[in-house]
Amino acid sequence: MRTESTVLAAGGSIVSSSENWTFLRQMARTVWLYAKPEHYLARVQAQGDLRPMKGHHDALSELQQILNARQPAYAQSELHVDTDLHDVDDVVMLIKTEFTAVV
Repeated sequence: MRTESTVLAAGGSIVSSSENWTFLRQMARTVWLYAKPEHYLARVQAQGDLRPMKGHHDALSELQQILNARQPAYAQSELHVDTDLHDVDDVVMLIKTEFTAVV
């Protein structure tokens, strides 16, 4: 029997709903991709998306507060990957290696 894998990139606010976050963790493997807040902002801006914090006086401070509030839930993820330390290809390989070894 062939099984298919799917990657679902849920938004960071998925953890704001304990019901949704619990369901996701029960039904899927979860990975927390994290970085320094200033790197999050820089990545989003580099993509040309200024919406998340547009018009906010102290966007970095607000982002840090959001991340601090969500951190306990994010930490429930099965795998944690610091994306400041790895490029995209390395992140993919780390995830594949971790989840292949566990199967």
